[in-house]
This record gives sequence, C-alpha cells and structure tokens, in this order.
Amino acid sequence: MARAARTAELKRFPASSPSNTSQRSVRGSMATDRVSGPKNVYFPHPGNGLATLPPLPFLRNEGIHLSGRNPLLHSKTDNQACQFPSQESFSPPVGSIKDMTHQHAASQKWGLTAGYRGADHTWHPYSAVSLKAVETALGTHLPASSQQRFAGLPATAVVEKEKLHYLTLAAAQTEWDLLQLADWEVHLEDSSRIPLRLVTIELPEKIDPVLAVELPAALPQGYHRLVVTSADVTYRATHIIVTPAHLHVLPDQQNVWGLTAQIYALRGDQSWSMGDSHDLKELCQWAAQQGADFVSINPIHAGSPVTPVENSPYLPRSRRYLSVLMLSIEDLPEYHSASAECRAAIDTLAAPLKARNHSPELLDRSAVHTAKIAALELLFGDSMYTLRLDLFEEFCQREGSQLRDYALWCALVEEYGEDHPILWEGDHGPSSAWAVEKSVEHAKRLKFHQWVQFLLTEQLRDVQRAAKAAGMSIGIVHDLAVGVGLHSADVWSLSSLMVPEVTVGAPPDAYNQLGQNWNQPPWHPQSLQEAGYAPFVQMIRKLCETGGGVRIDHILGLFRLWWIPRGMPPTAGVYVPFPYDDLLRIVILEANRHGCVIIGEDLGTVEDYVREALSHYGIWGTSVLWYEYDDNGQLRVPDTIRRDCMMTVSTHDMPPVSAYLAGKQVDLRDSLGILGQSREAEWQDYLRNRADIVEMGTRMGVWPSDTFPGSDAEVLAIHQLMWLAPATAKAIALVDIVADQRSENVPGTDTEYPNWLVPLCDRDGHAVSLQQVQESPLWTALKRDVMDNI
Repeated sequence: MARAARTAELKRFPASSPSNTSQRSVRGSMATDRVSGPKNVYFPHPGNGLATLPPLPFLRNEGIHLSGRNPLLHSKTDNQACQFPSQESFSPPVGSIKDMTHQHAASQKWGLTAGYRGADHTWHPYSAVSLKAVETALGTHLPASSQQRFAGLPATAVVEKEKLHYLTLAAAQTEWDLLQLADWEVHLEDSSRIPLRLVTIELPEKIDPVLAVELPAALPQGYHRLVVTSADVTYRATHIIVTPAHLHVLPDQQNVWGLTAQIYALRGDQSWSMGDSHDLKELCQWAAQQGADFVSINPIHAGSPVTPVENSPYLPRSRRYLSVLMLSIEDLPEYHSASAECRAAIDTLAAPLKARNHSPELLDRSAVHTAKIAALELLFGDSMYTLRLDLFEEFCQREGSQLRDYALWCALVEEYGEDHPILWEGDHGPSSAWAVEKSVEHAKRLKFHQWVQFLLTEQLRDVQRAAKAAGMSIGIVHDLAVGVGLHSADVWSLSSLMVPEVTVGAPPDAYNQLGQNWNQPPWHPQSLQEAGYAPFVQMIRKLCETGGGVRIDHILGLFRLWWIPRGMPPTAGVYVPFPYDDLLRIVILEANRHGCVIIGEDLGTVEDYVREALSHYGIWGTSVLWYEYDDNGQLRVPDTIRRDCMMTVSTHDMPPVSAYLAGKQVDLRDSLGILGQSREAEWQDYLRNRADIVEMGTRMGVWPSDTFPGSDAEVLAIHQLMWLAPATAKAIALVDIVADQRSENVPGTDTEYPNWLVPLCDRDGHAVSLQQVQESPLWTALKRDVMDNI
C-alpha cells in the first residue's frame, strides 16, 4: 500500500471501526503470532468495536484474565464497587448496549446499580430522580476524546511489572493488515523507546480470535505512552503505567509505633500562635529519641490565598499543594539572609502572635495567614527569591503547568475573591485567552505564589530528612483529604475532570441518620482515565516526596463515591464506582518510588473485597479500639484484631480518650443539640461501651481496680490493652499524652463548635507546649508500661 493511502486509511481508526461477531468471522490475510495459554488481556469497551464480550467461564478455562475490564461499564449487582482487574465474581452482559432500555443502558454504561446495601445491611433502592441526575452529570462531562480512541484502545492501561499484557484492538479481521503496517512503540518516561508487536489472541472454541498489542514483561515501572506511527500520522494512543505488584517498605514482621497530632495545635516558643513545620520537626526528633517510627499529622493541603481561611483541614482549596500556615518563617535561609530592616519588620508581625503561644484560647487561622503572607511578601520584595534561584527554577520546571495554574488561581482570587462569577462563568479557565492575559498582568504575583510552594516543599523535605536522621523508620505520615471545595484551585484548573453538578458525601448510618454532604465535587472517573490519572499522580506524589507515609482518608472513595445531586439531601445520593485497581496501583507505584507506607482509613461498614484489595497491594487498613466489635456485638479480644493496619484507641472525630472514658461526649453532644436519640439512651450506650472496655481490660490484666473514669491510670490501661493487638502499626494521640479534655472536631456541627481551632491543653485546660508534653507524667508512664514493656 502506498504511504499516502496507508496514512489516509489509518486516520479513520480513532473513531473505531464497528464490528460484531459475524463480521469478525472473515479471516484477515495478515500473518501474526498466535498466543495461547495464560494471558492478561485488556478488552475494549462495548461500543468501541466488540459489542459482544466472551463469557468469563470460557475465558477462565483458557487461562485468560480480564486485566483491563472497564469498571465504569461492568459493576457488581450489589452495593460493592466493581472488581477491577480480574473481575471473576460476575458475568458481563451479553449483547449490544443499544438493545437495552435507555435507563438500563445509562446505568450499565457507568456501572451504576439500582440501589445499595447500607450500614443496616438492608437494600436501599435509589430514587429514579437521583439516578437520572447522576447519569446526566456523568454524560454531560464525558470527555470527547473517549469517543475517539484509536482502534478502541483504552485511554490508560495500568499493568503489573514483569508480566505480559495484551491490549486488544477493536477492528474487524479485514482491517488487521492495515494495523500491522503501522509502527507500534512504547515511549518510556526516560525518553527511550521499545518496539511492540501485534499478536492474535486465541479465544475459546466458537469465539473468534482477536488482534492485540503485546506489552512485554520487561517494561520498567513508571509512566509511559503507547504510540502508533504511520508516515506522518502519529497517535499517542494509550498511557501505560507499570506498577509493582505489592508495596513492601518495612521488613516482614516489623512492628512500628508513633504519634498522631493535629500539628496546628502544638505550639513552641517560635510558633506564630499555631504549630508549623518547626514544631513538627521538633516533635519528630523528640519522638524518634523515644523510639517512635512516625508522626501522623492532619492534612496540610493548600487553603485559600485570602481570608477568612477555612478552618477545616479536610476542606482544602488544592490537594496538590501545601498550606502556607505550615511554613516556619524563621527557619527559612531567606529570612537569615534578608536585610536587617526586613527581618525587623517580620519580627514585628510575629510578636503579637507569639504572645498567644501559651494561651488556651481558640486559634485564629486568618490572623496567622495574614501575617505569614505579609512576611513572605517582605522577603520577596527584598529579592530573597533569588537566594536559591536555581533550585526554585528547577522546581517550577518540574511542576510545570499545574503550578502555574495554581499560582494564577491564587492571584485571581486575590483580585476577585473565590466565588466571583468571572472565575466560574464562561470561558475563563486556565487555558483561555482571558487567563493568558491575566497571567501576564499578574506575572510577579504568579512568581510569588510559585515561590511560596517551593519554600514549603523544601522545608517539609527538610523535616522528613531530620525525622529519618533522628532514627525514625517512616517519619511524617501525611493525611490525604477526600476532596476540595467547590470554588477551589483544583476545580478551576481541572474543570474538565470535575463534576460540579454533584457533591460527595455519605449515606445515612447509625451515627449520621440524615447522611452527610461534604460539599466537595468529585472527579469524573472516565475523564480521570482519559488524563492518564495525571492529577491523581501529582497529588499522591506531592505527599510522598515530603513524607514517609500517606494516610488516605475515606479510602473507600477510591472504590466508589456517594454522589449527591446539588439541591438534593444526602439521602438522595447514588454510589458511583471508580477504577480502584488503577488508583491503588498508582498509589503503590508512587509510594514504592519514595519509600512510603500507605494507610487506608477503612472504618465503618466496608465490604470484604475492599480490605482484601488493600491487603493485596500492601496497604494498611485502620483499626480503632472503640470500634472493634465482631458480628455478634462482642468486643474483640486484642489478639484477634487484624495485623495489617494502623491501630489507635480513638480518632479525631471522638473526644480525647480521657474525656471519652468519663462520658463527656454525651454532655457535649447534648449541649449542642445533636444527639441522635434521647440523652438517657445515649448515656446507656456509653456505659455499655465503657463496660465492654473495662471488662476486656480486666480480663487481660491491665485495668486498674481503684480509680475514677477518665483518670491517667485508665488512659494508661486502655493503651496497654491496645498494645496487646498484633497490628503492624500503633499510634498514640498527642492529646491523650496530656489528658486533654476538649474535642478536636465534633461531626455534625459547623458553627456550633470550634472544630479544628482548639490548641493542645492539659486536663485542667492549660495550654501545653512540646516541652511540657515531654515532661508529662502520663507520657513517662506510657513509655515505661506500654512501649517499653509489652
């Protein structure tokens, strides 16, 4: 075939050539290698060329594993998210989607079911209105590129290293010769190239063979691209992500322990009334001296560039960048190199804030933000951004357009405010002509915000290095929030990947009978695939490169998310499945590259397959002593608790242990008017929970016989009880070391309670510094009788 003719023919492949079983019965004349035996095969999506998929039992008998089935197309029939890859627990639909009713076709396309099984173990059907609204939102934001896949190839294939994989092509056999004439390569992330071959996959009897691209087992771990070239036509067809099979950071059987801390609540003499990276560094170094392996902290994602600043660390403006509140100004080389006048002006800004370091009064994030931005502007104006110019420019180049977009959003919010219509209406996204003009207008401000992120990244890397140098095997464990606010940097810069017509939350359960709405728009699962998961990779990488571990809040969100159409109550949500195997594999790839552990918060009603998937990939789960009840309602004996998890006595959504043991949560929730039942019923529930713990502690020989509820002796005993469990990682909360009585967060409240604003205090309500934590008699007892003795 002439080159021009061949090029013209190949140009029609992005639209995919429709075919069906009868059409594919015609044999092509191309001579290709035939492959049989065990295989990992990616099949194209229905509608992209293969209208009929082979039944799973036939494929299993042939040793074929469907390692590329799209979870958006084939979900389980219950409330579970679909198993992907290797879905072998259900049969795929047979026949064309076009033959289905519209409602069933739409639901099938996105993997939606008719309802879900709730925390009460009963089936809850979705309302037709909710289901239709979610389907419409999914269809509205379907990327156009998904309809134009070259020969039906997937946008992204996430595969396991050292295994052969095959990407099947949606093409009639009469077209195989044409595809064979093209050049097929994988362009590796190091810019080298590996040629590929096309092969014929032999399927079971009465099922025609398919043409496939073979991905060799020798592909290195990393982010690559399948490229098809013929003459002057080049298609960057598929993102190929090669990952390890399992995350293995710590030696087998090694148990570790550490601390959990709301780092903003811990102040020292240098703090600007809130804890920052300086306090985190000192905490890590001291904890390492005590034998700790990690310090797990609250999310430190980027907040708003203007005040008022959101108090909740779980409602950030970007999960790909860091909060300026974490920056220790006096620890910056730029501060020490600045002029005397500049340093004096910064010291003046800091003085009134430092005066609050020993006060138990509530924290003021907005005041700290204002002062730190002003201090950074003074350093920037003193040309201190040139001090580490080479490193700064290298950072900007590495971060690329995502950093420029974030910095531009910051500058625009400073000019207009977060929710100004000009940012959200019309074509005013980061690639618009308007945004380009604005980036020129605000060029200096863009550089400022880029520089701030450079300082934060370098400083947190320094903290992690110090933690490891002090002897920690892990170091900082970051916390990844579930999502971002509606008028946020990530939504503005990634608008093509987001679904603003819905918000994420949770269905009703025993603790929140009306459900929860977190006011966070989700990613579109297929758009994320089309983008090669790039924003997800960037988000995980940022945390891994500045720490030794990542805790993923609500890790069930990588499997499925509760989508609530805007304007509807949380009870009207619908579960939307996500390609969890792809996402988990990417997580362990980044974690493996940076030597990080991963913890998934999997509390509550979680299907077995979720925890099986986490265990399969080497991701720890989460265990809380208060919640460790078996199916018969009995508190578990410690040695029956699972091993592969991080275990704590309580969580930041519960009162500190001392307060909880004394039942203070009942009084608090009653005073706030958020009891889910009568006060007496709530009190009886607390008494039963306490009695279970006391009985178990007594049986295990650790509970004191003569003390009062919530005493230091009881706090010590309950941690001794936890330490008897075989969990790989155990953590003690900083608030429990000093017997703090005030809750860090009260779920179900907003302005009713000062969530995330309470500084670290002792039992009597006096502010506590890190030095006082170190001198705490309760800490001395915990170290002696728990960490060093059990």
